[in-house]
This record gives sequence, structure tokens and C-alpha cells, in this order.
Amino acid sequence: RFERSIASMFPADDPAYLAYRELQEQFGGNAVVMLVYQDNELTADAGIERNRIMSEQVAAIPGVKGVLSPSVLNAAISKLQPLSILNRAPTLFRQGNKIAEGLDELFAGYTHSKDHSHAAVVAILEPGYPPQTIEQLKKFTQRLQASMLAVTSKTPNTASVMIDSAVLVGEPVLVHDGFELIKKDGNQLAVTTVILLSLVVFLSLLDLRFVALSMLLILWSTVLTQACMVWMGSSLSLVSTILTAIITVISVTAVLHLGVRFRNSQNRGHDQKRSATEAIALLVMPILWTCMTDAAGFAALSVSQILPIREFGIMIAISAVAVCLAIMLFSPALMMLPAFRFHARLDQQQKHFSRVLRRRCIRLADASIRAPRKCIAIAGLMTVIAAIGMGRAETETSFLNNFDPDSSVVSAYQEVETEFGGVGVWDIIVDSPTELNRSYLEQVRLLEQDLRAINIDGEGLTKVLSL
Repeated sequence: RFERSIASMFPADDPAYLAYRELQEQFGGNAVVMLVYQDNELTADAGIERNRIMSEQVAAIPGVKGVLSPSVLNAAISKLQPLSILNRAPTLFRQGNKIAEGLDELFAGYTHSKDHSHAAVVAILEPGYPPQTIEQLKKFTQRLQASMLAVTSKTPNTASVMIDSAVLVGEPVLVHDGFELIKKDGNQLAVTTVILLSLVVFLSLLDLRFVALSMLLILWSTVLTQACMVWMGSSLSLVSTILTAIITVISVTAVLHLGVRFRNSQNRGHDQKRSATEAIALLVMPILWTCMTDAAGFAALSVSQILPIREFGIMIAISAVAVCLAIMLFSPALMMLPAFRFHARLDQQQKHFSRVLRRRCIRLADASIRAPRKCIAIAGLMTVIAAIGMGRAETETSFLNNFDPDSSVVSAYQEVETEFGGVGVWDIIVDSPTELNRSYLEQVRLLEQDLRAINIDGEGLTKVLSL
């Protein structure tokens, strides 16, 4: 099972996670999704009616706890102050109405833009909402965009007064799309790695038996590792998508060693059984210790405070042991299968290339041994360059920068940030007295002023709301 929750990255006693749990318990979570669109008729009855219809449709999606939009605010004011005969504008945008003007200013940048050219349907999601909620919201946005294109293509002269450029943004959407892309990339990485390294095995050995051995080791080790993780109650996370790729690297390395030793033994005139026995006997311990070294190195990640990293280390440690076990179980049988002979000329060319490569490797090793000081100097220079690079590296704190700059996700956020001033929501929880009083509310107002006064390199908070 693929774990998609950001909260799952934190240990149970982490202060940030405990604060998030308190928010969920007291307020039902802070998962907010915004459907933002352009409507030049927002301040007219037609614009409010369109917003009302969309708000009802979004509220009907399973997993949506409630919605806030211009039509919701307009309905709330209309209950108190009926529409005037002289002023037919929607109550929310009626000039001279102090309550309407106050709410208009208060929610500008949240449910609508300050210039009233853009509106939003803000969906508050249920705690523990399923991924299908985001999928249905995305499909609703796509249907909305498709209907806009249809209207625009049929009546181009009236397109200026219709809804335009609808986008869906919010932390839940960003996390959902991010995990979907990570899962998709993980599958592509696994397939690409298996294909490329299988070609390496084939071109190096020209023996389909070892290609089949590589495939079997990868498949069996992956299934065994995932079965162990399920048995332990762990889930796949965003870092575990490279599991198959790492297993492929470990497996192919061992298979190449077995194949080279097996082929060299046959070139010396030994039969198939003796060549297989000799290759396994000579390499079983080196392969064992190599896999155990990999397992120990990745198991060291289990001390990490980040839960997915900890589970990833345990998972790769299990996979390294699984590869070693798979080699002992399957390599004898596959190495004893009948050999498929390729064209004699191709086989000769491959052997010639191996001899040339071997001679050059021996020359390189001999030159390194004869000039150890030069090797140390080169290694020291590379270490200095690496240290300088590590010193200049910066930690990326924006989840949005994990996406391609030209992707639809980034363009949607840029549009909302331009029209609404941002989409990120932070929650500050403060204790309140049993009965609200003037002194307490004044303290809250002062806190709001302090938050609005925050300015870091010209950037600050665009909206501060409280009771």
C-alpha cells in the first residue's frame, strides 16, 4: 500500500506532528482545496448563481466537509438584509452596505479577488479524506474547463462574460499530484533500470541464462521484500519507489561476477557442471559479504527521525538479504540449463573486446600502483571540490519546486498567487477563556496586527483571519 500522507513522515512524538494532531482534534484538520476561476460577471446575479451551483456540486463530493464561497457569503447577508428594489446588485457586493463591504474586504483574497474578477470555491475536506476526493475534484475542474471551451468555441462574442481559466490548488492537491508523479516515476525507473542492466548482462556475457537469472532474482527479491514489509505493517512511501532499481543493481552485479567466472572456467576447457560448481564455490562468500554490507549500510538508516527514511532503510536491508538468498536458490539450476549458441563471429568479437578491456584495466591498475602519490593528490583535489560543493548546497523547502516549471501544477499556483496573493494556509491555535471578553479579543487583534506586520525581503502574509 502506498502511503500518501505527509503526516506519516513524522514520528509519533514529534512536536510538529503533535501540533497537527491537536489541530485535527479541535478543528477537524486544515485540508483546504480552492477551485479558482475567472468570471467577469461575479458581481452580477448571473455570476453569483454560477458560483452557487458550483458550490453545491463541490459540497456534494464525498470527503468534502463544507464549502465557503462568494455565494455562501451572499446568502448569509441576504438572510439579514433583503435585496433592495433600488439596488439590484448581489448583497455581498452592494455599495453602501457596511456589513457587505466589511465581509467583501475581509474575504478578499480568500473567496474572491480584490478586483472581483476571480472567484473561488473553498472546499474544506474531512479528516482522513480518501484520494478519490481529490480525483473527483480534479475531474470536476476538468469538466468545468471543457464546458468553458465548448461555450467559447460556439459563442466567441460572449466569451468575455463567461467563466474562464479554472484551476484547482491547495496543499492536498499538491501532495496528491506529487505522490502520483513519484509513483509513476518509480515504475518508469524500475522498468528502465531492468531493461538497461539486462542489456548490460547480455552484451557482457552473450548468455541468455544469466539474463533470465537476473530477471528471476529481481522479481523474487522484490516480491519477498514487499511481503516482509506487509507482514511488518509498513507501507510504501515516496522514497521506496526506487526499491526495484536498487534490487536490480545489487542483483546484476552478482550475476555479472557469476557469469564472468563461469565463462572463464568454460574457456579453460571445463564442462558445464564443473564450471558452475567452481563459479558458485568461489563467489558465494564474496557475494554473501557484499549483500550483508549493503544490508548493514541501509539498516543504519533505521536511526533516522523521518519515518519513511527509517522504513526505507529496513526495506533495502531486507532486499539485500533476499538477493543473496535468491542467488543461492536459483543460480545452480539456471546455470545448468542448456546454452543457446550465438553466431560464432559475434562470440569472437565479444571475447576480443573482453581481452582488450582486461589488458587496459591491468595497465591502469599497474600505473596506479607505480604512482600512489599522484592518485592521492587527485583524490584529495576531488575531495576539496566535493566539500566546496556541499558547503554551497541549499535545502529546498518549497514542495512546489519538486515539479517541472512548465507543469500545469506550477502554472496553476502562479495564477492563484498573482490573483489571490497565495494559497498556502497556516493555522495558529491559541487557548481561549470559557467566556469571551473584550480584553481577550483585543489580545487576538494585536496578534493579528503582529502577523500582518511580518515582512521578510518584501514578503509577508496576505490574509489573517480569526474569530
